[in-house]
Amino acid sequence: MSQELEVLFHRIVAQVRASDDPVSCWTRLLDITGQASNHHLQWPDIADDVTYVAEQLERIFSTEPVPNNIAGLYFGLFDRLLGMKEVEGYYISGWTGNVPDALAHGCEAQYFPKDRYISSRLLNSVKHETNRLRQSTADHNQLAIFDYAVRFGAAAVVSKFAALSLGLRLPVYVGFDSGDFACVAN
Repeated sequence: MSQELEVLFHRIVAQVRASDDPVSCWTRLLDITGQASNHHLQWPDIADDVTYVAEQLERIFSTEPVPNNIAGLYFGLFDRLLGMKEVEGYYISGWTGNVPDALAHGCEAQYFPKDRYISSRLLNSVKHETNRLRQSTADHNQLAIFDYAVRFGAAAVVSKFAALSLGLRLPVYVGFDSGDFACVAN
């Protein structure tokens, strides 16, 4: 990760952790990542997307409840193909014990629901914009910011506020299956 992306990552984490409103948090994240003027991301329905993700989590938890010994929830990001369309891969899992150590060392999740996949309209919009930029720009720095920082920020906002809306008090981690993660709530 470049130094610029590392700085953005830490600023995003701090902003999400300090925020108590998903809409203002997303607006601030767009400022932090230099995307405030990107009309493709001026998303008025973030609160609706938080509700949409929370409803999916409720269905998952009603079918496969979170065990009492789970110490933290992890919202994972990965690249996913559905048919011929690339969408954001996004799922829920959980660990016992020291969650950061488990994530850093690639330990297997103890809570890994069969139907763990979640869909987020905001994340899919970010993925769509990333793909559009990939096809239209030679600016690799902007593409890296989008594919890493904006993507992480969107997942952090939606995951934190969806979990909190359900009254979950477990620590909420968000990260890429390829490595970087952070605790964004509790």
